Amino acid sequence: MDFEGTPGPTTYVQMTLRSWWDNLPLVLLAGFVFVGVSAPALALFFLALFGPVILVVALTVVPAWVALLAQLADIAREVKTNIGVISSPLCAIGLAARFSGC
Repeated sequence: MDFEGTPGPTTYVQMTLRSWWDNLPLVLLAGFVFVGVSAPALALFFLALFGPVILVVALTVVPAWVALLAQLADIAREVKTNIGVISSPLCAIGLAARFSGC
């Protein structure tokens, strides 16, 4: 993309939306992975088991959220990325080992 000078807020939003649209399957897959990892914490919350919720959120949701943000940041910066970006932090806590061969 050729811009004259520094891109302003409008061009930054356009660039981000264009890059997310071009990588929409990856964005959706990363979102589904995050929802899947967050589901146990949500189930515990609805069952009013607030003590275990805090532990599950700290061990699963927080790393998944960081991985999701890293994935989206790579897409926004137009860096070539794959689903491995989101699965690598999850491998550290043993969540993605079954699916990605960590």
